Amino acid sequence: MNICPKCGAKIEGIFCPECGYRLEKTIEPQNNAVPPKMESSGSQTGPYHKSGRNSAKANKNKKMAILAVVAGVLLLGIGAVLIWGNMSNRHSDEIAMRVDDHELENNVYQTKNDYSEHTPIKGDEQEATYSDEATTNTILGENSNDLDVENRAESIENEVSQEDDIQRDLFNEFNINTDTPENYSNNLDPNRYRFYDSGISDFSFRFPPELFNYVNKETDAFEDKYGTNIEMIQFSGTEGTEVVFSLSRRHDGMNIEQATGNVHTHETNSLIDPSDILVSTKEDYGKVIITGWTSDGRSVYDLTKIENDYVLNMSIILAEYTSDDDKNIKGYIVENMYRFCGFSDSKYSPRSYSEYLEANK
Repeated sequence: MNICPKCGAKIEGIFCPECGYRLEKTIEPQNNAVPPKMESSGSQTGPYHKSGRNSAKANKNKKMAILAVVAGVLLLGIGAVLIWGNMSNRHSDEIAMRVDDHELENNVYQTKNDYSEHTPIKGDEQEATYSDEATTNTILGENSNDLDVENRAESIENEVSQEDDIQRDLFNEFNINTDTPENYSNNLDPNRYRFYDSGISDFSFRFPPELFNYVNKETDAFEDKYGTNIEMIQFSGTEGTEVVFSLSRRHDGMNIEQATGNVHTHETNSLIDPSDILVSTKEDYGKVIITGWTSDGRSVYDLTKIENDYVLNMSIILAEYTSDDDKNIKGYIVENMYRFCGFSDSKYSPRSYSEYLEANK
């Protein structure tokens, strides 16, 4: 509310209601006036001053700019840290990869011995190869022992099966029965003796039909005491009787007389209390017949023929004598085998057991 300066009346509007005086400006009563708030004596930044409002706005913009700059710096710093971290990790990965590559390359040299020039596998081919190997090793690693055992068992089974087939054929060839007992009395008929002929030189013989329950034939070439083995046939019975026929190819470089002496030395040295029955040489062969004993008390009859190219041997080892009759029966069987032997050069045919007994009274 204003006061008319002319009549002193109270004026609420522009014109005085008493005298009509028109006010030029509004005058606030002095007792109600509120001075503008000033921050300082020289400041013009009060809330009602235009330049103060602009200055405040400028300060605010300046602060925002500073904050933006600080935020940008912070962002750049964080970005730099992240980039450095990535580069460091990448560097570490590269070092690890180089180490792995070096180890893989060394592993190629160590495990790929099939390559004579040791050329390492590289690139995708290397990765695929080791991946395949790792997969294979992982799959096989769990069952490799079981597979090895199964493979070995199968291999042994196959070998045993093959040996059984070979042994069966061999038993059929010599008509040997594994159930045959060693009974000399069942072999007194020389007409029943079975014949074998190697087809090489004089290497042939006949043997008792019911004395042996086992036979083995070795035709692999190996070095024996007289040269290279061509054939070796071994018979054995249930009570300790053994008969061995062997054929060897000579390469000793000795003449017949020298070779016969060499055979005589070898055979006598292999026996206990040896005794010569015959040691002789002719123009194209030599012959050595000796008897003796084994270390376990079995008697031995040993016949060897020495030819220019071959050494042929028959060695008969008899079970211990149990009686005089047993001794006569065994002596008769030895005589039959001697007369039937292709390299004994015997001029006599086998005789009957009664004839043998009559001649040896």
